[in-house]
Amino acid sequence: MIFDAQLTYALQKGLISHQLDLLVDNTDQWYYGSDRFLKNPFINRSNKDLGTSRRRNYLGLMIKSQGTSLFVGIHLIKKKHSNVPKIMHCIDRLILCGFTVRTVIGDRWFPTYELLSELNPRGIYYIGPYRKWKPIKRLIEDYLKKDTHYIQSYTLRGASKKCYHLLGNKVWLIFTNRQGRQLRDIRKDYRRKLIDLDETMNEIIVMMTTKPPPKRKKAQQGWATNICQKYDRRWQIETGFRDINRLGPPSNAHTKARKFAIRAVQYWLYNAWQIERARRRKN
Repeated sequence: MIFDAQLTYALQKGLISHQLDLLVDNTDQWYYGSDRFLKNPFINRSNKDLGTSRRRNYLGLMIKSQGTSLFVGIHLIKKKHSNVPKIMHCIDRLILCGFTVRTVIGDRWFPTYELLSELNPRGIYYIGPYRKWKPIKRLIEDYLKKDTHYIQSYTLRGASKKCYHLLGNKVWLIFTNRQGRQLRDIRKDYRRKLIDLDETMNEIIVMMTTKPPPKRKKAQQGWATNICQKYDRRWQIETGFRDINRLGPPSNAHTKARKFAIRAVQYWLYNAWQIERARRRKN
């Protein structure tokens, strides 16, 4: 209710439009409570932080429209559970409120068969990096050795037990390097044996999208650049998480409900700050 009220206010003041992109990401909150014997499905084990081996995993959802970024959802995710139903619940809520979600932008662990199968019927594109599974590594190796194109069509299929008889989702892969090196220079170095295959794999990033490229090859370069630049918007949610952590002290709440309430208030305060910034820019 509060997220929707903030969106409605921003729309009425002309700070956002009905056309928006949705950014999705996970953030961890470290758990220092006494609930250690893991009947609690919302506490995950981790080895990434000093002082504790347990954390809660939150899904954050942020819209970006007309230069304004606002959180529109927060969900606490159980371990070994999919976050796709939570993402689609948020998207359907936005659609019912009259918004058009053009693109979902996420990190490399988000593009799954389950998510793309939900986005495609709604006419929503997905943009984000893709993991270098064995088939993807073979495509990169073909690009290095056989001069194939840096834009490749690919079919993303689900797990064999659930989706064996279903059609896959057609996506397009873009091989790129985001650190200033051109792909042809990387390929030349590989063929001259200045770098080995593993080093080459580390330099090449695979971007994935469900938005089809134009047919003309000259237009495909601009299309690929636009896809990569649009992905850069995802960093707004990363900086948003850092800003949220500055809005209040860390909580040692033991219960799921209390911790969730504290976290949600931080999201609402962040939105109030962003709305005020957008209002001042406009005036």
